[in-house]
Amino acid sequence: GLSAKMSVHIEKQFFVSVDGGLQWELMPSLGHDERGYCAKIDGMLTDQRSFEYTVLKDAALEPAEDEEEVAPPPRAEDDGDADDAGDEEKPPKSRLRKIGELTRVAFLIECIDRETAVVPRGSYVLTATETVEKNMTFEGLSREQAGSLRNYMHFRRSETLDAKSLLDQEHLSKSLDFLDSLVEDVPPGC
Repeated sequence: GLSAKMSVHIEKQFFVSVDGGLQWELMPSLGHDERGYCAKIDGMLTDQRSFEYTVLKDAALEPAEDEEEVAPPPRAEDDGDADDAGDEEKPPKSRLRKIGELTRVAFLIECIDRETAVVPRGSYVLTATETVEKNMTFEGLSREQAGSLRNYMHFRRSETLDAKSLLDQEHLSKSLDFLDSLVEDVPPGC
């Protein structure tokens, strides 16, 4: 059977052009907090590398700090101007978080890759040290195998393997069946 504590790591790198295709740089890697904030941003990309989105800070996404949070200074008393009565109150800058356009692009690429990167079963193997390597003996799928979804796997860390019963895991090969099969996909809304 398969170990429920497997820590499979599949390393991928993505690049972004800095000048229209002549020079490239590595996309930034994202932290848990950046993924959470990017997931909260709606709307189109701006195509402006220096653009920054502003989102409200979320305590659940912020890294733990040893220091206590300092309360914002009290606001000045309202001087009674009628013009200010309809203005919405803006949160203090200390409660806002900036997310750059490039960070958001990296997040969207990561999301698309997570859902769409697919490899044939057996083209990658899990070694005894739990590293993922290209299977040098893989020669491709037969015509019959190529027509079956069960022979294609998501090229990402498994999201369903731990949920399988021991009976279901019994017939799986640890070195080949460490990824999620496309057969198990259920489209959202179904």
